[in-house]
Amino acid sequence: MTVDPDQTSIAAAGLDLAYQTKTIVHDVGLSIAKGTVTTLVGPNGSGKSTLLKGLGRLLDPLGGQVLLNGRDIREMRTRDIARRLSILPQGPVVPEGLNVHELVAYGRAPHQGLFGLTTEEDRAAVEHAMAMTGVAPWRDTPVDALSGGQRQRVWIAMTVAQQTQIMFLDEPTTYLDIAHQLDVLELLRKLNRAHGRTIVMVLHDLNLAARYSDRIVALRDGRIVADGAPRDVITPSILHRVFEIEAEIHDDPVSGCPWFVPRQIVPAQNAEEQIVMERSVPQSITSG
Repeated sequence: MTVDPDQTSIAAAGLDLAYQTKTIVHDVGLSIAKGTVTTLVGPNGSGKSTLLKGLGRLLDPLGGQVLLNGRDIREMRTRDIARRLSILPQGPVVPEGLNVHELVAYGRAPHQGLFGLTTEEDRAAVEHAMAMTGVAPWRDTPVDALSGGQRQRVWIAMTVAQQTQIMFLDEPTTYLDIAHQLDVLELLRKLNRAHGRTIVMVLHDLNLAARYSDRIVALRDGRIVADGAPRDVITPSILHRVFEIEAEIHDDPVSGCPWFVPRQIVPAQNAEEQIVMERSVPQSITSG
């Protein structure tokens, strides 16, 4: 696989990912352009989180290749990867007793030497990350004392302190109320638009994915079903293929992005049977 590292942050070709003997992701090819927001969507078990782990070398591929800034990720040192790519997993666990400043400072670990000595550059990066994400007022507050939305901001501040140009986030809005979901996604948009971070995330809310993404990749059964701009992916036919639902698509009155309204579950087999039945009825009857 050959990619242009000046244009592409991370790319995969023929990627197969498995847990023990069960293959979860099949023959995925994907190229993430620098400075974009890409969201992975799909039903539970479709391989979204597994794909994110494979792209970030948290899971060794069964087959295929991943390139990070044009280099084979398998040949890179873990520290070198961590200086280019930060990953925020689902439901991260806070080490007991840490306050906000201490947790954000963990993001500097890839940049520190053998003895983990803190430099002036580290201190400046931590202060900048806390200010950018709005968590500075809580610097001495135990992380366990914060709300879910506040904790998620602190975790994002830690990844900002890591100073990577690529950020992976696995379901960053899960368990948050709608106000905190918007808060987190607006923060990620700011990191992308104002600071040029390349963001790849997993979301379950398709309407929020459409509003905050440049690109949506829809997966089902470990394969990419659709890949493109939100308006090209959030369509009735693709939503049926991916989620087996019947949906109406409207324009979001705020953002102008596609806005879907689910109507009912329509299993793929039933839908195919319905198409066959409709084709078998004489046109004079179907037309009224």
